[in-house]
Amino acid sequence: MKMRRTMEVMVFMTMVGAAVTQLLQEDRTNRDSEQNLSDFDWNLWFGAPGFTSSSFSPQSPGRIPRHLKTILTKETRPHIQELSIRTTIISRYAITAVSCSMVNRRAAPAEALFSFQLPPEALISNFTMIIAGRVFQSKVRPRVKKVKTGVKETSGGRSPETDSQQEVDVFRMAVNIPPGNRAVFLLTYEELLRRHLGRYEHVTRLRPSQLVSRLHLEVTVVDHAPISHLEVLPLRGHSGGSRSSAKPVPPVTTQIQNQNQIWKVTFSPSIVQQAKMSTSGLLGDFIVSYGVQEAPGVGDVQVRGHGVKQHKP
Repeated sequence: MKMRRTMEVMVFMTMVGAAVTQLLQEDRTNRDSEQNLSDFDWNLWFGAPGFTSSSFSPQSPGRIPRHLKTILTKETRPHIQELSIRTTIISRYAITAVSCSMVNRRAAPAEALFSFQLPPEALISNFTMIIAGRVFQSKVRPRVKKVKTGVKETSGGRSPETDSQQEVDVFRMAVNIPPGNRAVFLLTYEELLRRHLGRYEHVTRLRPSQLVSRLHLEVTVVDHAPISHLEVLPLRGHSGGSRSSAKPVPPVTTQIQNQNQIWKVTFSPSIVQQAKMSTSGLLGDFIVSYGVQEAPGVGDVQVRGHGVKQHKP
């Protein structure tokens, strides 16, 4: 049993990479230290590049907007230090890996609620937690057919909710984080994109419910057929964005790159830019829309001299 657990941890650490390894090392350091946890490391909150906690000086006013400092100091929940969402779409099949790191810098245990909205037809293939250095691997079970009810779960688990525009699934997990420790949530889900009006759309719902120090979203699109066009629409559900304009404007900091028909979209707003969109962390739906060039004759099947037309979903 001990050997089996060791192998599982080694495999998991290979998947997570150096970032999680660093988190585990920092957790051990925090447990051995006796620092005053009521003092916040503002560099940690804002994730400013090029700064470290030793080089950051509290006597440098203007670096931290006052209204953001007020919002963050009043927050009693564990802070989301980093939220990374990476999606790879290969021939319409999308695999999304979500990594969320929360830190409890208070002097008492605090409940952390990991919540993420999933597409209606998405399937969860993995969920793993790291709490205070301990790894908890979940077991994937067959999806149970949903039954519409008026009751909504408020604790751990996955519960369906009804969105104003379409039905979505909300994955939730609540855990207690010891003082001075971190919790890392790793979620992987998969979905098959459907074609609508000649386009495919991939939607990532960005609703962390609080400002995030480091928020990074990345979508990579590869297809066997040449991609004719790709665009990022304004954030849906955000008051500052609208899809009715003649030329949709993508969200701030959005970058689109195309190298040898490998398209990459990134979105990394700072905590100040997030606050301009929403101080509650409800940013909206990040939508990547693209189309492919179909070769002539694709979908035509000949059966004993008769033509059969096959349509994509």
